[in-house]
Amino acid sequence: MYKLIRTLLPVLAAMIATTVSAQSVSWKSSVQHLDGQTYRIVLEASIPAPWHMYDMGPYEGGPNATTITFTPGEGAVLEGGVEQLTRPERHYDKTFGMEIGTFARKAQFAQSVKLTAPQATVKAELAWMICNDTSCLPPDDTELTITLPAGATPAVQPAETPAKESAAAPETVPAAEIAPAQKDAAGGGSLWGLIIEAILWGFAALLTPCVFPMVPMTVSFFMKGSGSPALGRIRAGMYGFFIVALYTLPIAAIILITRLVGGDAVTADIFNWLATHWLPNILFFLVFMVFAASFFGAFEITMPSWMVNKTDSKADSKGLAGIFFMALTLVLVSFSCTGPIVGSVLIKSTAGEFWSPIVTMLAFSVAFALPFTLFAFFPSMLKKLPKSGGWLNSVKVVLGFIEVALGMKFLSVADQTYHWGLLDREIYLAVWIVTFSLLGLYLLGKIKFVHDSDMPYLGVGRLALAIVTFSLVVYLVPGMWGAPLKGLSGYLPPLHTQDFVIGQDGSGPAPAGGEARMLLTVDGQKPKHSDFLHLP
Repeated sequence: MYKLIRTLLPVLAAMIATTVSAQSVSWKSSVQHLDGQTYRIVLEASIPAPWHMYDMGPYEGGPNATTITFTPGEGAVLEGGVEQLTRPERHYDKTFGMEIGTFARKAQFAQSVKLTAPQATVKAELAWMICNDTSCLPPDDTELTITLPAGATPAVQPAETPAKESAAAPETVPAAEIAPAQKDAAGGGSLWGLIIEAILWGFAALLTPCVFPMVPMTVSFFMKGSGSPALGRIRAGMYGFFIVALYTLPIAAIILITRLVGGDAVTADIFNWLATHWLPNILFFLVFMVFAASFFGAFEITMPSWMVNKTDSKADSKGLAGIFFMALTLVLVSFSCTGPIVGSVLIKSTAGEFWSPIVTMLAFSVAFALPFTLFAFFPSMLKKLPKSGGWLNSVKVVLGFIEVALGMKFLSVADQTYHWGLLDREIYLAVWIVTFSLLGLYLLGKIKFVHDSDMPYLGVGRLALAIVTFSLVVYLVPGMWGAPLKGLSGYLPPLHTQDFVIGQDGSGPAPAGGEARMLLTVDGQKPKHSDFLHLP
């Protein structure tokens, strides 16, 4: 059974080369002048078809209701609560067993604000979830900062007018517009962010014990095995090209064939299921944990020996065929180190457009193959290459800790979508804090794994990495009490899943005089103002 699992893991990692059509709600804000120093902020959500967004609920044990929290800055005072200008369509939902309200295409919300200064800003924190008839995307959130009275226009109707259909909403001039930040969980992020991350993973793969020793060996082979240095460089360049092709073309073929055969709608449904359903997300989480265990030295994930041997036997062929099989041999032999990294890159890129995995894998493979070509053109640089040693295994272990941290995101997606309540924000943060604390201790030599060499002294490089790691831990700790941690918001569960928040009640900044307010939540829903617990 163990051998079967080891054999199937590489196949599983290769099959993870899929993508998800990105569907997201975009928000824009506008400001209306009511009378005197009173203004109204109108937030409008554009919801892509065929998705719908839930109204403000709340729904205990049901879907994630839309939540909007306004925080006034100095010189602004909120008047009343958030209004739903668009009337939601209400119906009985069999899945959740309750009556719910939903918005399609457009939804408008409003908040009245009175100014006590010539100008002020108001921050709006938004959280929502969209679904179609068969599935839901993970909950999403974003922030807007609105400046008053900049861009204000006279309101067509008074603030107290009842909610109406979107078509009857007042005409306004937008004051600000943003698109919510893309999430990673099933992997996501901006395309450039994915490309940069893929490049970093590609360079990290070079520093593993499976790959690093092969750089000088391979380059020396090309320089000595040809009639002239120029021909050797050409052969080495083709070697790098084949490495890129072996990583990128299979991924591109799988995605393009899926799209051509299934069409846009079918492909989007399949990819949406992969991104949001609990089964693939739990599977991705387990894959990351297995990869991490492999990097920690529990076992090695390798390609079947018959495949490697057969490929290696053909590497002695002359011409391009021999170079191709040499590249294929490198890809197969180094799979125990590159497999987890390739899987990580692919999974994280499956929340973008259908071509995101193709682009990210291209970036990864170019970074991975670049040194083989670069050293062939400048062989003298090989003398400056550091010698192999125990530090290579340390790189693997560090990557193992990173795999553990990134893998938690997939468990979080399933938990948020299905309301299991297993991995709220503070539990997620606790796992990250412990993981990176252990990484810091490992860098300082306080923890040792099975394949690690003795470390007689602490190098400057390890010390610098330890400082960075513990700095990250210190940054994460305030998040346990509700700090927004904006620098990592794309990797963390939404703030509304936090069981308690010190210093914020959802309607304004923390009160003066040293008083703290603890925000208690039930099933991810924010309580009413009267439910807040005041602490001395």
